[in-house]
Amino acid sequence: TRLVHLSDLHMERVGWRERRMVRLANRERPEWIVITGDFVNSTQGWPAALETVRQLQATRGIVAVPGNTDNHFLTPRQFDEDLRAIGVRVLRNAAMPLGATGAWLVGVDDPVNRQDRLEHALRGMPGGGAPAHPPAILLAHSPDIMPDAVAAGIPLVLVGHTHGGQIAIPWLIHVSSYANRGRYVLGGLYHDGATQLSLNRGIGHKVLPYRFLAPPEVTVITFER
Repeated sequence: TRLVHLSDLHMERVGWRERRMVRLANRERPEWIVITGDFVNSTQGWPAALETVRQLQATRGIVAVPGNTDNHFLTPRQFDEDLRAIGVRVLRNAAMPLGATGAWLVGVDDPVNRQDRLEHALRGMPGGGAPAHPPAILLAHSPDIMPDAVAAGIPLVLVGHTHGGQIAIPWLIHVSSYANRGRYVLGGLYHDGATQLSLNRGIGHKVLPYRFLAPPEVTVITFER
């Protein structure tokens, strides 16, 4: 099973970065594409975000969770219904089987503003998501979800939010209240016990229209039996 993870599009218009993202994601011919929130920087960017996501191709499906900017600029109904209209499944504190793999996708609402309800989402799994039951892949916008994921025994967590620091100069990150988002800020793969967290640096930008030492990222994950 091949899964492509995208995050933090922060769309304002369709440009070269977004077109390249679509091209790279589709080139992998994934069975699943998951998008972990922050589609827009403003309400004006929503049509461009929908146009971009509509071009993504996954043989089994595209699944998304909302981020903090999505919830700020869009109502939950608009976000969910507009994405559903272009064939995207939204998991807002909910779970769904990952096809016939035996695994489950679990998605939560924005952890940044504490709208996530992981316990509620896990109730949608057989056995209520206990570690002895089917393995879960957790989709969340922010790595703030990690302590709850570890407590729930979830093996893999996919998140975004930090932009890899966006301007990823270590001393600058530490003095910026915006850029300094904890131990997971730079992105990559992290471990806490049996739980792995994969943090995607995202595609777009916020506040400053620049990225430095934090290039946009399309993550490809392949699962093998």
